[in-house]
Amino acid sequence: MRSIAIIAFLMTQSFLQAQTGRAQWEKVCDLPAVISESSGLVRTDKGTFWSHGDGGNAAELYEFDSTGNLLRTLKFSNATNIDWEDITRDDRGNLWLGDVGNNDSDRDNLVLYRVGNPDLHDSTRVHAGILKLTLEDQTVIPSPIGNRNFDIEGITSYKDSIILVTKNRASPSSGYAKIYWLPAITGKVVARLIDSIYTETHIQLGRITGADYYAAGKLLVLNSLHQVFVMPFKGSKIDPKTIKRYRFPFHNNQFESIVMRSPKEVYLTAEKPSILCRAVLSDSSFLYPLAAKDICQLHFYIYQNTVYFTDASFSGEIHLYDAAGRCVFRYFATEVQTVELPLLAHAVYLLRVQNAIGITVRSIKN
Repeated sequence: MRSIAIIAFLMTQSFLQAQTGRAQWEKVCDLPAVISESSGLVRTDKGTFWSHGDGGNAAELYEFDSTGNLLRTLKFSNATNIDWEDITRDDRGNLWLGDVGNNDSDRDNLVLYRVGNPDLHDSTRVHAGILKLTLEDQTVIPSPIGNRNFDIEGITSYKDSIILVTKNRASPSSGYAKIYWLPAITGKVVARLIDSIYTETHIQLGRITGADYYAAGKLLVLNSLHQVFVMPFKGSKIDPKTIKRYRFPFHNNQFESIVMRSPKEVYLTAEKPSILCRAVLSDSSFLYPLAAKDICQLHFYIYQNTVYFTDASFSGEIHLYDAAGRCVFRYFATEVQTVELPLLAHAVYLLRVQNAIGITVRSIKN
């Protein structure tokens, strides 16, 4: 049974690797100081951006330009920031802001706030329209830990409706993000579950933190901390074979929101540090280089398929490549002393270990 499980694991890893392109990011600017924890992003027709803080921050929206200059602040007269997670802009320029963060799946007061197109007025204080929502498949509040997949961190406008995407916080995680549809109206509505897509179980790779719909290409784009997912979208079920994923190189940013500028270009904001980034998406297969300028000697040894770190606990990435250069194992570590490698066929492999200090590549024989 164990050998069958390992074969299935390697087949899955090979499939994901084959489907994964590259996402190369660069910093555009620092965010205005008032945006300490950017959690949502939209881009206007004139090229400026609107963002907001995460839960517990001020109930305000901020407009800024691509140099980081704060242009305008909108204060709400009828809203509080319980857990604002994302924002979207509809075809008429209205902004829809989601107070829908639900880490423990225990909220019964999820809300979307509608703000009239800010380009049509010069107010600094707004009274928002309110859309109160419930999720059709959440029958128990709070949900048990194994079913905590009701935290919504991706919101986007789609035609005359709103699409919601969850960040899967269940333990253990199934690796699926749920997608809901609801009409873009004020009042009370029940969000309808239209699909679930597999995005991986790993926290940094698979948990969705932002969403956008690119109308010109009819594409839904999602982001996690280390990946971007792009897929054709028609308001209904998504064919898993059409989902493209793009991987970022190792980084310490906490990407929380995304806007698609073109099919190969996206903007993202990060909470820590508070920056606006631009990323280019490439269909070239993602594969960490096996050498780099910052090669250094990280201290570890390998014994019986286990990596042991000798100096201190390790945080970073571990990749294992076969002789053909294919990634057969990858692991994101946070403060660990050991990492168990999978049992592999007898052959020579390359182990690549990377953290914020540098990279070590070592040949190992199984």
